[in-house]
Amino acid sequence: MRRLLKAPLFEGTTISSIKTWLLTWKTLPVWSWIRAAELYRQGRFPEAATMYKKGLERYPQHPARHCATIDLARCLFADGKIQEAEQYLRQLVAQIPSSRTAHKALFLFQLRIGHTLDAAWTMRRALRSIVPEPELIGLYLYCVVENGGPEFLLKEAERLVKSAKKAGRETPLMRAAEQKRDLLMKGYSPHVLKKLEEIANEHPEDVEIGILAAGSLREAGKVASARRVLRRALHKDPTHPRVLSLFSETYLLSGSFYNPEFALQLATEACKRTNWRSPREMHILAEVFFHCGDPLTALATAERAKEEGSRLLGTYRDTAALDRLIEELNESLSKDTPVAA
Repeated sequence: MRRLLKAPLFEGTTISSIKTWLLTWKTLPVWSWIRAAELYRQGRFPEAATMYKKGLERYPQHPARHCATIDLARCLFADGKIQEAEQYLRQLVAQIPSSRTAHKALFLFQLRIGHTLDAAWTMRRALRSIVPEPELIGLYLYCVVENGGPEFLLKEAERLVKSAKKAGRETPLMRAAEQKRDLLMKGYSPHVLKKLEEIANEHPEDVEIGILAAGSLREAGKVASARRVLRRALHKDPTHPRVLSLFSETYLLSGSFYNPEFALQLATEACKRTNWRSPREMHILAEVFFHCGDPLTALATAERAKEEGSRLLGTYRDTAALDRLIEELNESLSKDTPVAA
């Protein structure tokens, strides 16, 4: 499971952790960072961030400063300070462009807030600066496929995957992303969808594979199967915005699964988890509000999604669908508005 918010890199004040520190860094522990790790585990993120900053200010050249910066970004993310967290991670990547850990932290951060194209570019730069490991190549293809392109990035990712496969280093995520790509480019295929679902069932611990499979299963109308995959993903990462929003969409399909009220809970939580930075999650929430009979809030949410999408690198992939929704909502509201005498 890949999560931005995991246990901090610096563990607590046990004798074992201090020994680990001494062996790793060959220095005495920075106690403010030790304390910050304790506060993080207690969910006291603002206090933890303060302690990490204190240590960074006092020891700007400490060999562990880069790890402390990543932990600080995690605290800021958990506290909802998304912009500040991203700033720290971008600065870190600029300082150590050859660091796999720094690039991956920024990539996962961008992916989590729904900025998939930004994440793809981050991984592209990483793969040009460091050894292209199979895990990173799989994440790159996953990200580009999730974003729906652009084509030149997709071709580049496919070339990297091809090289990895020739070297016998194919990963399950590579295979899943290739199946998803085929479904997107060639259209629905029961055989391809079955293969994608099988990969998800074989690797329930991989949230990204679950996201790929669940999205395709939902689009094919296989709601029960999609939910089964999403439940496993939620068990692994209960706060993942994409998992929450996909789950929400399964409650908008007509029939026995239809439940817009439950969809509203899930979609709202997904937006909160991105700090209202993901146009995709807000787009889904706007659709949910429409299903709940609240076109005014749906329109406000859709317009907010469009505004956020305009800030993205490139364009939001579902801009056309979002524009249609805004147009339909405006028409619906204009019909309901009484004409002044």
